[in-house]
Amino acid sequence: MKPVIEKIERNPNQSFSIRKFTTPCPQGIFHYHEEIELTYVINAKGKRFIAGIMEEFESGDLVLIGKNIPHYYQLDSDYPHHDILVLQFKDDFLGKNLFDIPELKRFGELCEKAKRGISFSIEDSEEIKKTLLAIHNMSNENRLFTLLDVFNRLMNISDYKFIGLPVEEKITNESDQQRIHTIYSFVANNFSDKILLEDVSALVNMTEPAFCRYFKKLTRNSFLTYLNEYRIGKACEELLKTEKNVALIAEESGFQNIANFNRQFKKVMNVAPSVYRKAIFENKKGEN
Repeated sequence: MKPVIEKIERNPNQSFSIRKFTTPCPQGIFHYHEEIELTYVINAKGKRFIAGIMEEFESGDLVLIGKNIPHYYQLDSDYPHHDILVLQFKDDFLGKNLFDIPELKRFGELCEKAKRGISFSIEDSEEIKKTLLAIHNMSNENRLFTLLDVFNRLMNISDYKFIGLPVEEKITNESDQQRIHTIYSFVANNFSDKILLEDVSALVNMTEPAFCRYFKKLTRNSFLTYLNEYRIGKACEELLKTEKNVALIAEESGFQNIANFNRQFKKVMNVAPSVYRKAIFENKKGEN
C-alpha cells in the first residue's frame, strides 16, 4: 500500500493550521504532506503507524512528525469518545531559511530528527498540551506568538523517544562521507546475503574493533543494529507491497531462519510480521 499525498487546507488569513477532530473522528488514511505535524491525543486510543513503525497510543500522546513522512492513526472503535488536536505548519511558514535563525536553530534540528517521528513523555509535555489547546481557541493576533512558545518548550525537552527506523545521519567530513557511503552501498547491494563484520571492516581498511567504534561514533548505532533495522525495513516494504509469505520475505531480507526474523521484527516494529500486515490491510480496506 502506497501512502497518498494530502493537501492541507488552511485559512488564507492564517500561517499555520490547528484543527480539533472529535467523535466521530475519520479513520486515518496512510498519507504524507509537506507540513511538519504535532499531534496531541486529548482523548482516544488505538494504533499509530509512523515512519515504518506501528505502536499503540492512548490519551495524552504527543508526537512530532517530520514533513513528507508517511503515517496514519487507527482509532479503537470500542473507545467511547475521541478528541485529537492536530497542528501543522510548513518549515518556511514564516519565510525561507526559518530554522537558520539562531533562536530557532535547535527547533529546526528537532524537526529534522522528527523524520523518524518523536514521542514526548506525558510529564514533560503537560504545559505544551495546555498551550496547544489555548492556541486552538485564540484569535489570530495571539496565535503566532504562542506557537513560538510551543517551539521553545519542545526544543528544551531532552528526554524524548524516536518512533521510526533510523535515517542516515548527515556527515560533513568528506573522508567520513566516503567511508559511510561505501558501507551503506555494500549493505544495500548485499543485505539479502550473509554479511560478515570482517568483510565490511575490510572495505574501509579497518580492524573489526576499530570499525565497530567508528561506525557507532558516526551513526549512534552499532553496525549489527543498523543491518538488522535495514533488513526489517526491506521486509516491511515487501509486507506492504506484496502477498509473499512471511518465510520467503524473511529469507529475501537476509535472515537465516524464521524464528530470528520474527524475533528481530518484533523487537524493531513492536508487533509480529503477520499482525503488521493485517493492520495495514485493515487500514487499506477502511479507505475503500
